[in-house]
Amino acid sequence: MPPSPTPSPTAPTGDDVDGTGSIVGPHGGLATFQLNVKLQSGKKKPVITGYVLFSDPGSKLSFNGTNITTLSIVGNHAHIAGTTGAGKKKTSFIVDVIDNGFPGTNDFFSIQIGNGYSASGTVVSGDIFIN
Repeated sequence: MPPSPTPSPTAPTGDDVDGTGSIVGPHGGLATFQLNVKLQSGKKKPVITGYVLFSDPGSKLSFNGTNITTLSIVGNHAHIAGTTGAGKKKTSFIVDVIDNGFPGTNDFFSIQIGNGYSASGTVVSGDIFIN
């Protein structure tokens, strides 16, 4: 088993994470993702805006996270967390991405959802950008 990519130690930078692509899903086939999360200035404090979309047909899972509560960027690693759903059906999610430059096939994507689902791997197609 190849080692997991690790972020290169660099100074904190950026306030924007964008990406689209696919990884191999845990039950075979490709799982796709799209994300656009930004830290913007608000009237009193910074505001996190954006979304994380994820679909894994092999696991019969489709996910749309628009309530982003955390965005932390250190070098080429971004940590995103939030909740999705409504009322008693809310669940949490955590996404970690690593931008290893162009082409994006060296980038890394990981997702954990509060229902117990998780998937991670090197990006097979697409690219992740941390700006």
